[in-house]
Amino acid sequence: MTFCAFAIDKSAAKKSQWRTKERTLHLLSLLCGWPGALIAQKLLRHKTQKQPFKKWLYLVIIINILIMYTVLFTPMFVPF
Repeated sequence: MTFCAFAIDKSAAKKSQWRTKERTLHLLSLLCGWPGALIAQKLLRHKTQKQPFKKWLYLVIIINILIMYTVLFTPMFVPF
């Protein structure tokens, strides 16, 4: 889903049409869509030069990994 959002935004950018908000792209990335975001950046070469976007994307990835680590390995969250 995140990859598709990046692809749609890339297409809109080429055509000078309505764009997807960066906030939306970051939210999709935070909702476990960050692998799609990284793949889209690499394959589509989209949002690769914009440093503030990249900074926030990597922050979102770190937050997502920390949340997943906490849920999976913290005794409070382990069901057994």
